Amino acid sequence: MKQHPIVVIGGGYAGLLTARQLAAAQIPFTLYEASKNIAGLASTFKDVEGYSYDFGTHLITNRLAQTLGVDARCRDVEYFGESVVLHGKVYSYPFGLITVPKFCLSALKQRLSGAPDGAALDAAAWAEAAFGRDLAREVAIPLMEKLTGASAAELSPTISNKLPNVLRTVMLRIAGRLSRKAVAIGYCQDLPEKASVWHAYPTGGIAMICEHLLEGIDGNVKLESPVQKIHVENGAVVGVDVNGQTQPAAAVVSTAPVNVLPRLISGTDRLEYLKEFRYSNMIFVNLFLNGRNLMPNVAVWFPEKQYDFFRVQEPPICLPWTAPEGQTYFTVDIGCHVGDQHWSADDEALAATCLDQLQSVVPDIKSRYRGARVLRTKIAYPVYLLAYEEERKSFSRDSGLKGLYSVGRNGEFAHILMEDVYLRTTQRVGRMIEDLNRIPGQRFH
Repeated sequence: MKQHPIVVIGGGYAGLLTARQLAAAQIPFTLYEASKNIAGLASTFKDVEGYSYDFGTHLITNRLAQTLGVDARCRDVEYFGESVVLHGKVYSYPFGLITVPKFCLSALKQRLSGAPDGAALDAAAWAEAAFGRDLAREVAIPLMEKLTGASAAELSPTISNKLPNVLRTVMLRIAGRLSRKAVAIGYCQDLPEKASVWHAYPTGGIAMICEHLLEGIDGNVKLESPVQKIHVENGAVVGVDVNGQTQPAAAVVSTAPVNVLPRLISGTDRLEYLKEFRYSNMIFVNLFLNGRNLMPNVAVWFPEKQYDFFRVQEPPICLPWTAPEGQTYFTVDIGCHVGDQHWSADDEALAATCLDQLQSVVPDIKSRYRGARVLRTKIAYPVYLLAYEEERKSFSRDSGLKGLYSVGRNGEFAHILMEDVYLRTTQRVGRMIEDLNRIPGQRFH
């Protein structure tokens, strides 16, 4: 009996991981990608002047590079540091903030009160319980709100999984200084952080990983082929519509944002609740500048309201080959809402705003300015609202439809980076194969 293929929706990192796993198991599949190119948000941009920059994460770990088989095509990163700008001063993270007396006293008072942070009802309460009132209100809560576009009182405390433990961070930072490696902190939730796991950067950018995953399976990948419908009968996926044609499917693996699924699914309204799930909207302003090492650190956080952005990164500090000699670039992250004044502003106006506000950190930034490129996305980060927290937890365990599996950061609606995406995608695809093999008359490898 001929088996219908598995349909994979999306040719980004998670979709290609899925495709590689299916190919290795000799399971028939077709991957449909709506755009002309693979990679999705893992795209790497290169220009004639010699700049190379990513839309999305810049770094992976040496552990993931080895797992994917691309370690020979990656460079180790020797340094990655973070700072916070507050009240006109720059504090290293976490060492600098720890030395601020009022933050220390507030945190100590909170700890002595014995109030457990695990009992917090929302993200604001969790932050105060974890860091003390002053550090929470001046740093942690404003950054959460700038990142998500929502009040911390409306957010689930589950967002705390995104923030690394301060003591662990201190110990790993010390290990990194001794080994001259940028030990990865906060980049993986599902595997242990340790001194032997450090940051690496693929030669050719993050897009190289997607190109590597595509090798040998490109015949099963269809570009410019948007999936328009997912057909469901009796609570189970039976096929998809692609470019106006219906294709039977044994199962569907989706990397699409979860709030898109209700629009795609035909035959049931079981996933209508996913329409309410929100992703933060983000603008990334890449500023190209003369000079190098202009920012206090690779990543600098700006919790105060006077700054429209919440983070500025200068990747060439740790990735010097990504900019021409004697030049650099900043990636400025601005949280926004579609249609607001930032989203609607033209690129020149956004660059001008960033230059104006960054003069407090780099006084001569305007004289160094060479140009800018602006990227906008409606699906930057999942927003963990309390309003749908129980539904989010349920969906993270099971889609609720037989034969529908959702993977990747957008597909899982999860605050995860590339190593966790790899782990969770391969685990979920493995479970899918087991599920399909239990169906009478159907047997996959």
